[in-house]
Parts: sequence; structure tokens; C-alpha cells
Amino acid sequence: MEKTLFEERVSYFIQQRQNRKDTINAMLQMQLVSINSEEKKVVIKFTVSTWELNPYQTLHGGIISAMADVAMGCVCYASSNAAATPTLQMSVSFIKAIKEGDEVLVEAICDHAGSRIAQARAFVSLIKDSSCYVNAHGSYAINLKQNKE
Repeated sequence: MEKTLFEERVSYFIQQRQNRKDTINAMLQMQLVSINSEEKKVVIKFTVSTWELNPYQTLHGGIISAMADVAMGCVCYASSNAAATPTLQMSVSFIKAIKEGDEVLVEAICDHAGSRIAQARAFVSLIKDSSCYVNAHGSYAINLKQNKE
């Protein structure tokens, strides 16, 4: 895919999620860090807030999953001609706990974007520590129909 188109699709995907106030995606306060069209890769930053913590005062697994899902959905969307890339399946492996105030980096790579399904993987690390805290894999539908909002 052409570099400019890939970058435009990444930017559009993120803007759409940030602009829908009071949704989980907007509440995650994502920030695009980098785009690599050749590797079909995006890196998105999230800062852990109090509302995202579980009773153990670490980042809730569902929130981590949402972060990985957004990043993988984004890179699958940018790597295809889809109008939308709803999640079909996702698996998440939790390795280390993430704490409040941590700056989380989610690196997502699209391994395959076919005519009907795209597949991606994500690695979650921290700005202060590049080791893997969480990894995820997902499958996304290549939905060509425009949503009628």
C-alpha cells in the first residue's frame, strides 16, 4: 500500500475514535507515536489513569485488551481498503502488571490483509521499560460497507 494512503488511513481511524466523546476509545486518550507503512506497523501511546485500574491497583485486563484491540484494528484498517475492521477474534497474554501513571506503548503489526479477513499482533511495553508486558493476536473482518450514521 502507498505510504501516504496508509498514513491517512491511520490518522482517520484514530481521529474517528478520539472524536466520539464518552466512548471507551476516546476515554483511552490514545496518541499516535509512529507509523511504518512498509512494515504495516503503528505504535500508539496510552497513559494509565486511575479509572482504568483494577482492585489490585494495576491496569485492568479489559482496558489492556481494549488498547491492543484499537491498535490492531487500526493497522488492519490502514493495511486494507475496508470501511471498517470489526474484531472477529482476539487472544491476549498478560505477562507483567502495568501501574497507574505508566506510559504504555502498543506496537501493532498487520501480518495479513486479505479480501475478507486481516490478522494482526500487538506487543505492549512501557516507555520506561521496553520489555513485553502483554502480547495479543487478533483477526479482523474486512467490512467494505459504509456505516450509515
